[in-house]
This record gives sequence, structure tokens and C-alpha cells, in this order.
Amino acid sequence: MTRSYIFIIPIVIILAISMVYFGKRKKIEIKKKELIKGIMLGVIIGFLLGYFHELLHAISFPKGSTINIGLVLKPFYFYVSSFDSLSKNQFIFMSIIPFIILGVIPFILYLLYFSKRIKIGAFFLGLCIMGLVGATPELLNIYNVSKNVPNNSQIIISENHIYYYSE
Repeated sequence: MTRSYIFIIPIVIILAISMVYFGKRKKIEIKKKELIKGIMLGVIIGFLLGYFHELLHAISFPKGSTINIGLVLKPFYFYVSSFDSLSKNQFIFMSIIPFIILGVIPFILYLLYFSKRIKIGAFFLGLCIMGLVGATPELLNIYNVSKNVPNNSQIIISENHIYYYSE
């Protein structure tokens, strides 16, 4: 899982550039207390959405699939697993959907609100941070599956392992 944190670097760079850009371009007076409160609230809510993140994975499986959503306390993380297989494209979609809904959409909302209402924009920034950082393991999985799994393969996810087979 720690290898996936390499994907955090471009995320942080993009977020930092966007904050500096908006701050200079719009000549926004950023009140640090409002900014910190909004970001912290977004981070806390984002952390609490961990189960929802896994639920987004689960609804991406074919109808009738048996899905298990679990929680590992040490180290702390949620996971989804199923013995029902997915195609390579289904796996990529299933993996990317929480990144889009919990990371990209809050990032767009942050961009829309930050110059107008800093508190709301900061909240979406915190939510975006958690959504994007929480999805870094999936980004690594997408990379590895795209690189190593043949196109006609079926993929099975079992807790923190990914298996594939070809028919």
C-alpha cells in the first residue's frame, strides 16, 4: 500500500498550483482560520466516507455478485472483495469510480467555490484531498493491471490481493 503513495506527489502539486493560481489571479484575501477549518472539516468527512468509498467499488460489480466489504484495523483500511470475476475494463472502472466521485468532483467544486466562498471551497478541498489520497492504492492497481494483465483475462479481488486468469 505504501508504494501507492507515489501517486500523491502529482496530486499535491496540482492542488498547490491551483491554490497559488487562484490566490494570485483573483487576488483573494485568504483567511487562514476559515481555510484551516474548511479543510479540516472536509478531511474529517472524507475520512468518514471510507465505507462509502468501498460501496462505490461494490456497486460497480455485475448484478448478482457477492461482495464483501471489510475493515482492517491495523493498518487501518477498508477493502472490498468478491470471488466474482471482472473483465480488465470492468476492473479499471470499478477501481477508478471512487477517485472520480470522491476526488475529482470535489476538486471541481473546490475550483468553482474557492474564489467566491473560501470556507465552502476549503471544505471541498479537504474532501478532495481525502478522496484523491484514499484512491492512490487503486491508481497503483490500475497501473499494475494495465501493464501486467492480458486483455482477455478475468480478474478476482480477494481482500488486498488481485488474481487473474485467462479463459
